[in-house]
Amino acid sequence: MPTSRPLPPIVYHPAYSAPLPPGHRFPMQKYARLAEVLAEEGLIGPEGLHIPEPASFELLAAAHDPDYVG
Repeated sequence: MPTSRPLPPIVYHPAYSAPLPPGHRFPMQKYARLAEVLAEEGLIGPEGLHIPEPASFELLAAAHDPDYVG
């Protein structure tokens, strides 16, 4: 069923793909590949892919004890 509501962005950053050894049971490259396929198929445009910036100390300290954060 089509909807007129905008879809939320896909959030991905290359740092999400940890360098695990070949054959590892959790294939990290799947996240990069998913973003690529969605773009290749025209399912998301540049505005539909959000690449986040690292959180600031202030933002992290608002949710965690500052001694833990830093």
